[in-house]
Amino acid sequence: MNTIMEVTSQDVVLLTIPAAMHRLSISRSSLYELMALGEIVSVKLGRSRRVPVSSIDDFVARRVAKRFGTAGPHGGRWDDVASDVGSRS
Repeated sequence: MNTIMEVTSQDVVLLTIPAAMHRLSISRSSLYELMALGEIVSVKLGRSRRVPVSSIDDFVARRVAKRFGTAGPHGGRWDDVASDVGSRS
Protein backbone atom coordinates (compact mmCIF):
# COMPACT_ATOMS: atom_id res chain seq x y z
CA MET A 1 0.00 0.00 0.00
CA ASN A 2 1.45 3.37 -1.02
CA THR A 3 1.05 6.25 1.36
CA ILE A 4 1.14 9.76 -0.04
CA MET A 5 2.49 12.31 2.41
CA GLU A 6 1.44 15.91 2.10
CA VAL A 7 4.40 18.25 2.49
CA THR A 8 3.71 21.71 3.85
CA SER A 9 6.01 24.71 3.91
CA GLN A 10 6.50 24.08 7.64
CA ASP A 11 8.05 20.69 6.80
CA VAL A 12 10.73 22.16 4.51
CA VAL A 13 14.10 22.44 6.23
CA LEU A 14 16.42 23.11 3.28
CA LEU A 15 15.74 25.36 0.30
CA THR A 16 17.22 25.26 -3.16
CA ILE A 17 19.11 28.36 -4.26
CA PRO A 18 16.18 29.57 -6.42
CA ALA A 19 13.73 28.99 -3.53
CA ALA A 20 15.98 30.93 -1.13
CA MET A 21 16.26 33.75 -3.69
CA HIS A 22 12.48 33.84 -3.98
CA ARG A 23 11.95 33.77 -0.21
CA LEU A 24 14.26 36.77 0.26
CA SER A 25 13.27 38.49 -3.02
CA ILE A 26 16.91 38.93 -4.01
CA SER A 27 19.05 38.00 -6.99
CA ARG A 28 21.28 34.94 -7.25
CA SER A 29 24.42 37.07 -6.99
CA SER A 30 23.08 38.84 -3.88
CA LEU A 31 22.35 35.48 -2.24
CA TYR A 32 25.82 34.14 -3.05
CA GLU A 33 27.36 37.36 -1.72
CA LEU A 34 25.47 36.97 1.58
CA MET A 35 26.67 33.36 1.78
CA ALA A 36 30.28 34.43 1.07
CA LEU A 37 30.03 37.04 3.84
CA GLY A 38 28.72 34.40 6.25
CA GLU A 39 25.39 36.21 6.66
CA ILE A 40 23.51 33.18 5.34
CA VAL A 41 24.70 29.60 5.82
CA SER A 42 24.48 26.97 3.11
CA VAL A 43 25.22 23.25 3.01
CA LYS A 44 26.38 20.94 0.26
CA LEU A 45 24.47 17.72 -0.36
CA GLY A 46 26.43 15.86 -2.99
CA ARG A 47 26.70 18.34 -5.87
CA SER A 48 23.71 20.38 -4.71
CA ARG A 49 23.79 23.41 -2.44
CA ARG A 50 20.92 24.08 -0.05
CA VAL A 51 20.07 26.92 2.32
CA PRO A 52 18.55 26.05 5.70
CA VAL A 53 15.27 27.86 6.32
CA SER A 54 16.55 28.64 9.81
CA SER A 55 19.52 30.49 8.29
CA ILE A 56 17.19 32.74 6.31
CA ASP A 57 14.97 33.31 9.34
CA ASP A 58 18.02 34.18 11.47
CA PHE A 59 19.32 36.57 8.80
CA VAL A 60 15.98 38.40 8.60
CA ALA A 61 15.69 38.51 12.41
CA ARG A 62 19.19 40.03 12.69
CA ARG A 63 18.37 42.66 10.05
CA VAL A 64 15.08 43.59 11.73
CA ALA A 65 16.77 43.73 15.16
CA LYS A 66 19.50 45.96 13.74
CA ARG A 67 16.90 48.28 12.25
CA PHE A 68 14.41 48.38 15.11
CA GLY A 69 16.44 47.28 18.12
CA THR A 70 15.77 44.28 20.31
CA ALA A 71 12.21 45.36 21.12
CA GLY A 72 11.10 44.73 17.55
CA PRO A 73 9.28 47.05 15.14
CA HIS A 74 6.14 47.39 17.27
CA GLY A 75 7.74 47.58 20.72
CA GLY A 76 6.75 44.01 21.54
CA ARG A 77 8.97 41.15 22.57
CA TRP A 78 11.51 40.41 19.84
CA ASP A 79 11.02 36.63 20.25
CA ASP A 80 7.40 37.01 19.13
CA VAL A 81 8.39 38.99 16.03
CA ALA A 82 11.20 36.58 15.15
CA SER A 83 8.86 33.59 15.34
CA ASP A 84 6.42 35.40 13.03
CA VAL A 85 9.16 35.86 10.43
CA GLY A 86 9.64 32.10 10.13
CA SER A 87 5.93 31.39 9.84
CA ARG A 88 5.41 33.58 6.78
CA SER A 89 5.84 32.18 3.30
